[in-house]
Amino acid sequence: KDTVRYWIRNGSCKWKLNVGIPMYGHTWQLENPSQNSVGSRSIGPGDSGRYTDCRGTLAYHEILENFQSESWHKKFDSSARARYAYRGDQWISYDDP
Repeated sequence: KDTVRYWIRNGSCKWKLNVGIPMYGHTWQLENPSQNSVGSRSIGPGDSGRYTDCRGTLAYHEILENFQSESWHKKFDSSARARYAYRGDQWISYDDP
């Protein structure tokens, strides 16, 4: 909401705005699993998904399946205003609609 209000206040036409929510997440393999906050070092892309089969990216439904079948720690970083989750050395940044 804040971003859309900013655009409108600064002259953007309301009827031309088309705001979308990305339905995927970026994944990383952590260098040190005990350091898992936003900005932690990684050594490369995270594991590939069951359907997308692409290291470093998971479709939103794959993220939800992971949350249901495995023990992930879900967090929100207020300074970065970002959702993320981690399990072992795997780390995901994602938007939660």
